[in-house]
Amino acid sequence: MKEIDSQNEKLLDISFKEINRLADCGEIKTALKRVEALACRFPEHPRIIHSLGLLIYRNGDLKEGESLIRKALTLKPDYINAYYNLGWILHSSNRLEEAEEVLRKADSFAPNNPKQMSALAHVLVLREKYREALDLCNKVLAMDPARYEVYGDLGSINLALGASELAFSYYRKSLQRSGNFTTHSCLLFVLNLIPGVTQAEIFRESIAWDKRYTARLSRHSRGHFNNCNPSRKLRIGYVSGDFRQHPVGYHFRPVLEAHDKQAIEVFLYDTSTQPDSVTEYFAQQADHYRSIAFLPDDKAETIVRRDGIDILIDLSGHTANMRLTLFARRPAPVQVTWIGYFNTTGMMTMDYCLADLYRCGKISFEMAMMKASDPAELKQLLGKAS
Repeated sequence: MKEIDSQNEKLLDISFKEINRLADCGEIKTALKRVEALACRFPEHPRIIHSLGLLIYRNGDLKEGESLIRKALTLKPDYINAYYNLGWILHSSNRLEEAEEVLRKADSFAPNNPKQMSALAHVLVLREKYREALDLCNKVLAMDPARYEVYGDLGSINLALGASELAFSYYRKSLQRSGNFTTHSCLLFVLNLIPGVTQAEIFRESIAWDKRYTARLSRHSRGHFNNCNPSRKLRIGYVSGDFRQHPVGYHFRPVLEAHDKQAIEVFLYDTSTQPDSVTEYFAQQADHYRSIAFLPDDKAETIVRRDGIDILIDLSGHTANMRLTLFARRPAPVQVTWIGYFNTTGMMTMDYCLADLYRCGKISFEMAMMKASDPAELKQLLGKAS
């Protein structure tokens, strides 16, 4: 093992500044090559091995990335950043019990670290350990009031406890600090639960979500070159994180089973990290099953376009594991939102909403019709929000 002297440690700091810059700019492969060169010189340096594992993970090799980060921890058992990133990886893979264990170990090495505590609090929320999560969130905010992710977790805790208005206030605080589109989706979800909030208010906020995060993506959308032969099978794609034991999965199953195989070719695009026996059944029933949970939107778009999808159907809306940012790229010529969410997505790239008056309410239904038939009237109704 080659040791690194103080001079080389300084050079290593300089190297990692450039590596981090490349990674932050999305140039993962270039950053990876730089770290691989360092690993050849110093194959057992924990910082290098940790960085190598993290970049390999981000490049798509999940198993090898995790293995290298664990190796970094054997080389340096008190490596706090390695614990944090390992916890994040386990959380992303829905291995929540392991993630909790890793983050608790990190806390034992660095107690009262706001970054570690907020990560643990988030995992505890997902594990429905709300009381402990609430205590941790309050401790973190007492130390660092600027940690926006904690406000999001407080929103989720209060949502789970039925305090919708308080959940809304925390999601709004988180959104003001982060500008995160998933937090904004949580806020939209909660708006539907607060008495007195009108459908017009929800519609305006939904339009604001689209303008803030996805409208720019649709401007760069490419055309479509689907086969126009009317005698071929229609290709329908469904995008969801709920092809599993979930109300959406139960609702979708008879629809999937009833498709006419002679006329329709079914593609499932799964965004969940929690496959189960229902997932396996759906994969067998569909003509094609694709897991896109760990794929960025540009790669997922390439897959949908390559599949030649004619109609792409969203089964999530503004709920967990949604991929509305994929729909913003318009990978299919016709795009529809259906079950999974009980209101409009607000997206201009969503052509249709499969619904009845019980799902969206009369005003939402009328607005959807106006959007399709009379944009000028809709603009007058909504004012600047349209």
